[in-house]
Amino acid sequence: MRSKVKVYNQWDSNSNTDYKTWYEELYNNDWEVIIINGLWEWELYHNDTPSREWKIKYEQLIYSRGIKVYVIHGTNGPVTHSRAELTIPGSATYIYWPLFWLYTTVAFSKTHITNIDKKLKIISLTEMTQKRVNADTLFISLVNKAHKHRCYAMDKLAQSGILTNGVKTNGIINYSWHDQWNMGSEYKFKYWKPNPSGLSDPYQQTLDSYQTIPDEQFTSAFNIIMESHFENQFWTEKTFSAMFFQKPFLIFGGAHINRDLKIFGFELFDNVISYGKEDDGNYELRVEGYMNDLRHLVNEYSENPQALYEVCRERTQHNKNLAINIFNERKFIPESIWELKDKYELTWTDLNLSFFDNYFETGPKNSLL
Repeated sequence: MRSKVKVYNQWDSNSNTDYKTWYEELYNNDWEVIIINGLWEWELYHNDTPSREWKIKYEQLIYSRGIKVYVIHGTNGPVTHSRAELTIPGSATYIYWPLFWLYTTVAFSKTHITNIDKKLKIISLTEMTQKRVNADTLFISLVNKAHKHRCYAMDKLAQSGILTNGVKTNGIINYSWHDQWNMGSEYKFKYWKPNPSGLSDPYQQTLDSYQTIPDEQFTSAFNIIMESHFENQFWTEKTFSAMFFQKPFLIFGGAHINRDLKIFGFELFDNVISYGKEDDGNYELRVEGYMNDLRHLVNEYSENPQALYEVCRERTQHNKNLAINIFNERKFIPESIWELKDKYELTWTDLNLSFFDNYFETGPKNSLL
């Protein structure tokens, strides 16, 4: 990386400083370029929320020194969050890499092994993409952080009779609910009393979503995916793992979050669900539409979950094969990412993506399977 270039990486403890410290670092150095790498999350954050006064002071320094600011997001377009416009100067150049987590899901499935107890049951990426589903349950839903929008969705699942109080698996849905940060305590449930995970995976011990996969993933026909945010199109490992598992799915997230996967060539499951309120700007109305779809699946397939899987199988195979092809052929990586790397002599390690070195620099092109 060239001198006078500063990279702030999300998930890097040195980057998540308070706003005053960040300003002082900028003031005391002669950086000409700042690159803010926010690929990992749907938001950018500091340990505090800056005031308008700090924003003015910060932007004055940016403009007076002619500092170029780049922001890299893993979302499909602009981030909707109240802190974003106080954190990022108006002169910043934004780069969006919406399929970032497709690549990261592959990389993590290969690299996380070093962080996992060797005694645990490990599934390789090759096994993941070839394992057969034998469904005796309709749905599976995996929830870690109990964000308010996820609490709302789980509550509506309970109201719909899909999720049953006091029953970890009821023949309709397998689910995990970890909430180790106790975020769900802020939500007042009306229909559901949260229960901990009833699945076979050791997620609470490993925090791994890539190699220690619950057996129930392959005994459930359909994935209900609670994505990370309800306003932004932010596809994470939750979505792309379902593709590699060859599973049909429905995503709860921002408007159009299911339909816009078609941009990249993925197929929807509109042979069994309608996505009726997918485009509504109101999350609660979108959830209402999703519940109608899920109730329809219960009515049609509760007696034979495997039939639901089979009727979607051609599409799930297409999505899996396309995801593999996208990775192998390096598709949908923004050209501006490569240009930024070349212009400022950045490595993947500079961007806190050192595991990409094995695939994009030194590894063979077709390195997925």
